[in-house]
Amino acid sequence: MSLSPSASPSGSVDEQALIDEAVAALTEYLALANEVENNGGHGWEEKLKPWWGSESMMTSGTSHFTTLIDNGWRTEGSGRITEINRAELVKEEGTVQIEYCLDGTQVRALDENGQEFAEVPTHPFTAHAEMRREESRWLVLSIRTDWETAC
Repeated sequence: MSLSPSASPSGSVDEQALIDEAVAALTEYLALANEVENNGGHGWEEKLKPWWGSESMMTSGTSHFTTLIDNGWRTEGSGRITEINRAELVKEEGTVQIEYCLDGTQVRALDENGQEFAEVPTHPFTAHAEMRREESRWLVLSIRTDWETAC
């Protein structure tokens, strides 16, 4: 596994470049996930499964998107990252840890009849992601959200 997209003349890893790449990849992944959720979970295997880099992401992602399909649920609207609170390269693990503020206040959860059925956050909240670069691409190892912690 190579962490470095480029090395400085001294041969050291450009940490900020890696962090910036990981944040951009996370942003792209969340947009794709939102698109799949708006489509009722359909297309998750083609669009999202290639992003999952851990068994826990495979398990939770598969469960989430098959539940949407099985129940005829979908979302409307989109969430977005409003701020990166902290992002750091963990060289020993070969990962980038990202704590960010996610605004999901414009997302509605709809049942098979198009009726809202779930409470949505009323404020932006804190979320955490762990990303790992493998073979020139970023994988999502985990995503945790904390609706209770406003940001």
